[in-house]
Amino acid sequence: MADVAFTGADIRVLPGVQPFRIKAGAAIPVGHAVYVAADGDVEQGDADAAASAQVVGIVVSAPNGVTTCADQDMLDIAGPGCRVTGFSGMTPGTLVYASVTAGRIADTRPAGASGDFAWIVGVALNATTILVMPFTDIFTAL
Repeated sequence: MADVAFTGADIRVLPGVQPFRIKAGAAIPVGHAVYVAADGDVEQGDADAAASAQVVGIVVSAPNGVTTCADQDMLDIAGPGCRVTGFSGMTPGTLVYASVTAGRIADTRPAGASGDFAWIVGVALNATTILVMPFTDIFTAL
C-alpha cells in the first residue's frame, strides 16, 4: 500500500460542491483524510480500526492559511462530490483508500489478512485530483 504524495500548500477544492466546516479534535495537516469521532469533531482517518477508517473527507483549509490546524480549530473539509487537487502521481480512474498511516490516503486497497479495513475515499480523476466519494463495498477486517 503506497500513500499518495501531496504538498499541503497545494491542496485546494475545485469549484463545484462546497466544503463543510467542522471542529478538529487534534492537530491535523491540510490534505489529510478525516473521520467524524464519537464526540462530533474530526480526527485523522486510519484504516487500522473500524471507526477511524470511515473517512468523510479531506482537509482543504485551516485557519489563517496555515498548513496544519491546532486542536479545536474549525476546518474546511471537502466531502462527497468535492474535487480536491494538490496530490501527485495518481493514475486516473484508480480508487484511493484510507491508509494505515493516520490521515493519509493510499492508491491501493489495504492488504488481505492484515486486520485493516477497506474504506474508499474517492477516485483519481487525473494525476493530481481526487473526486471525494467515501464509501465501502465491504466493511470487515481484511
